Amino acid sequence: MTYKPTSAVFDYIYRPDVLEMASLMDFKKYWKKENNVSGERFLSDHGQATTHSLHIRKFPAVATLIGKRLPDARSDNVEFEAQLTLQQSLLVLFKPFRRRGDFPKRNLSDFYVKWWRDKAPEIARQFLQNSNDYYTSRELARKRSDANMELFRAMVDGDDYSDDGSNYGASEQAEEAICVDGSSDEIPEDYFSASPTTKKYHY
Repeated sequence: MTYKPTSAVFDYIYRPDVLEMASLMDFKKYWKKENNVSGERFLSDHGQATTHSLHIRKFPAVATLIGKRLPDARSDNVEFEAQLTLQQSLLVLFKPFRRRGDFPKRNLSDFYVKWWRDKAPEIARQFLQNSNDYYTSRELARKRSDANMELFRAMVDGDDYSDDGSNYGASEQAEEAICVDGSSDEIPEDYFSASPTTKKYHY
């Protein structure tokens, strides 16, 4: 038996010409590899070109990214390394490519800015918005937690409140008041600019 290594990126790089303009994310979302040759055939350099082929999924899949979360991109003052990581990640995920040479070694930021402005698909913008929403939600949760703690302290008499919870028995009314204040986990619409609606791509 001959072992032929393969991976999602390897499958993508050697995807058939009919999927030339598919991004890596769309490739994983809409297509799956099967052990037959009745579908779209891989390019000849693919290790499984003679045994496997690609078939469109009956239902689009949700691609899961393993590893670190994208950097917080809500501010214009993002550190250089974080900004570079963000740009590289979005390009790899949403700009069609076949080799490393499809991305410039120099002036990547300029390349990214032009691509993002003129050619980035709506799904890439929604993806970035969703990533930023994580940081927004985390900040709101932290602020809400701090505000609730201040309210809690005030209602049980801050002078007598103990951080170790030793006087917790006197705080039931305060806790109930905090829990039924009508607060919501939803992010206010005015907290960030709305993203365009995502649209599906068909090949």
